Amino acid sequence: MTKDKTHRILDITDEIILWHEFEDVYMTIKPSNQQIYLGAIYSEPSCGLISTKNNWCLVGGTALILWTKKEIVGINDHDLQHIFDIRETSENKVELLIDPWADNSAIWGFDIITKEKNKIKDFIAFKGKAYTNRVVW
Repeated sequence: MTKDKTHRILDITDEIILWHEFEDVYMTIKPSNQQIYLGAIYSEPSCGLISTKNNWCLVGGTALILWTKKEIVGINDHDLQHIFDIRETSENKVELLIDPWADNSAIWGFDIITKEKNKIKDFIAFKGKAYTNRVVW
């Protein structure tokens, strides 16, 4: 990864840098400096997360991209569009916050292994409020 203003880091650990250049998403394995192309997300990704054990990473935006040591998968699901933020809840599970200002704003659970989703709850706290980069959820 070169350092210029077109690259934006989504997440970083001691082993992996997760980043994008416009719509294209990459990860760099730090020890070897190996760069892996993960795919593209229309209109740029909005968030990314590397697992605490560096076993997987997930990138969100208009869709999801999942990287594990076995595969890279693009996930296009109507319910999981416009992901604003991702948080890890256990070793292979995350919660996804869908656009807090949208009519369908919600928090969804997602299982990294099975790729199954479950709606946890609607998220209405920011409807009608001004945009902010910091959303407490």
